Amino acid sequence: MNKFGRFQHLVGLCAAAAAAASLATAAPQTGSAKVISVKGNVTLGGQPAKVGSVGGPGSVIVTGAAAEAVLDLGVNGPAAKVLELSSVSIDDLTFDNAGSEPVISTKFTVNKGKLEGNVKKTSAQSSYIVKTPTATAAIRGTTFTVWEDGTVYVWEGVVDVTYRDPRTGREVKYTVSACQFFEPALVEIRDIPAGATPPVVGTFTAPVQPAAGPVIFVSPTGSASTGGTSNGEGVGSTGAKK
Repeated sequence: MNKFGRFQHLVGLCAAAAAAASLATAAPQTGSAKVISVKGNVTLGGQPAKVGSVGGPGSVIVTGAAAEAVLDLGVNGPAAKVLELSSVSIDDLTFDNAGSEPVISTKFTVNKGKLEGNVKKTSAQSSYIVKTPTATAAIRGTTFTVWEDGTVYVWEGVVDVTYRDPRTGREVKYTVSACQFFEPALVEIRDIPAGATPPVVGTFTAPVQPAAGPVIFVSPTGSASTGGTSNGEGVGSTGAKK
């Protein structure tokens, strides 16, 4: 091989190395869930949780009676709280800063109990999903509470809820606005009762706002209709979920 040929070969190798480095830089990075507050009997990944404990995708947080844990999710949050008698799986915590806007992917599964969270607004390509055995909540920059039975409270912002009836397998979709909640037992949207206490997630307290916007319902066949919320009767004495 002559000098020119060797030069071309080296240039090719350098270009390949640069392309590989670029791809490596562009690859999504894995986030973390750091415990910043813990009360009572809590485990993270099967080990006793304490302030400073760190979990990630594949970790499960389990809380006992009168126990809870607050997680700092960094760019995937900022924060989430696992309430007492709960089991919550962390399924995805990734972020990609390679493009013009960060693409952030966060996913939890509430196997038992309930999860509260505060989520900052992100790019259209980002996603924050909370799943339960019967419902999927797509969070869009909000403060929320999700129960294992599929109940979803929205304190601020908007959440898209897809609910699958466990008896019939029928799916319905709702857009739940601030100060509203999805009631799976009746498969409808209601106003959060006056006097209900907003969650405190980390150092953030959800504001109390008037109920906003029409309920957007998408039927199983894909047609859409709008309407108001119900009067909240039939959900305990006050309609509030505990």
